[in-house]
Amino acid sequence: MKKILIAFDGTHFSDGAFEFARRINELQPILLTGVFLPQAEIPYLWNYSVGMGVPLIPQLKTEDAELVNQNITHFQKQCTINNIDFRIRQDFYDLALPE
Repeated sequence: MKKILIAFDGTHFSDGAFEFARRINELQPILLTGVFLPQAEIPYLWNYSVGMGVPLIPQLKTEDAELVNQNITHFQKQCTINNIDFRIRQDFYDLALPE
């Protein structure tokens, strides 16, 4: 089984990338992992949260979070319809921090 990773800008779903993975799945079963990353735009970089000793973490705007959730739902439905084994990653704040 081939493993394919597609990183989506959380607010934009790439139909082309998904179609490519779907066609590969027709030839041989795949495990498709969709990673939904938050959109990083310069105007929104001032919107940060500070945790206890944790570096600054960008926050998603509410409307962006809703779009990401809609895209995740769309991804799940398309994988189910096309009989594709899938996983979803959406850990926006899973940063590589020193322990």
